[in-house]
Amino acid sequence: MNLITVKNSDKLSLHVLVERLESEHFRAWVPELGDCVVSAETREAAIAAVQEKVTARLKNTEVLTLEILNNP
Repeated sequence: MNLITVKNSDKLSLHVLVERLESEHFRAWVPELGDCVVSAETREAAIAAVQEKVTARLKNTEVLTLEILNNP
């Protein structure tokens, strides 16, 4: 594997899963970041809370894109 380029990026796309719980609350979590899980009384509140948690979690994190040549 040969490293071609490293690019800095100022955005990162993550999946947010939102689940309605039997207790009429909502749970939202980011599978890519196992420690980013929240629950709230509304869907909107759960999404806002997980967004805050992700922002705090990635505060000091640099996002890089590596382009790699897959030929030996």
